[in-house]
Amino acid sequence: MVLTELGRKAWDNPKGEELKTMIPTGRFAHPQEIAAAAVFLASDAADMINGADLLIDGGYTIR
Repeated sequence: MVLTELGRKAWDNPKGEELKTMIPTGRFAHPQEIAAAAVFLASDAADMINGADLLIDGGYTIR
């Protein structure tokens, strides 16, 4: 989940609070965190990255 305007509307409720308890960081991602990952991937620093999944989920998938 990303806290865009739509994300806030959808998850600013008890169900959203419950979902956050299942995320190790205890919160949803902020749009600028997604943008930072995109900027990194578009930069020369990511030249050797190919065919990888970049999970930006606060650890949700490894819990």
